[in-house]
Amino acid sequence: MRDISRAPSGDPAGRGPLGASTGDPAGAPGAAAPRGGERTPCRARWVRPAVVVALAAALAAVLAYGLAGKGSTDPAVIRRVPHLAGTTLDGREFRTSELRGHVVLVNVWASWCGPCRDEFPLLLDIARRHARGGLRVVGVDTRDGREAARAFLAEFGATGFPHLFDPEGRLAVELGAFGVPETFLLDRNGVIVRRRVGPLTEEWIDANVLPELAA
Repeated sequence: MRDISRAPSGDPAGRGPLGASTGDPAGAPGAAAPRGGERTPCRARWVRPAVVVALAAALAAVLAYGLAGKGSTDPAVIRRVPHLAGTTLDGREFRTSELRGHVVLVNVWASWCGPCRDEFPLLLDIARRHARGGLRVVGVDTRDGREAARAFLAEFGATGFPHLFDPEGRLAVELGAFGVPETFLLDRNGVIVRRRVGPLTEEWIDANVLPELAA
């Protein structure tokens, strides 16, 4: 999964998805070196936070892998009703509330995301196969360029469902997404009941989407 905060089209100032600065801390390489014979407590203090950051990153990776494998049940995300509204990549006004009464997959993607490209054929196939059963698919193209996103969709012939344009990441934040691809399953009342971190799989669809369609 690609971190939204590292998207090529993101804030050139190096800010994360919520605008938090990611600039270099004091004491980074390039700072004046201590004179001979002096103790170097700053270096020791820098090493310890660096180790903590590395461990935290490793833990986050493990958690993300675990969530991706299980389809995820993050209590901070599920059981919410996201109110997504905006302009689609083809210029139409759209809001997810229009699909109330249907089971909905909201897929967060970007044209610069390799895993998104890998999963897209499956997403299109799912949308086609399960449309009669009441499934609807909505794309959220986040932190991307409009023309690049349109070229991506044209390449795959993805004209069967709406794609909201989310250049600043506002809709992704509303959903609770932190990377791409991520997919959110909404029940017929518009409530998020499942979350998939990473590319979709047939197994995840069978275990999560099909039971919701049959409910």
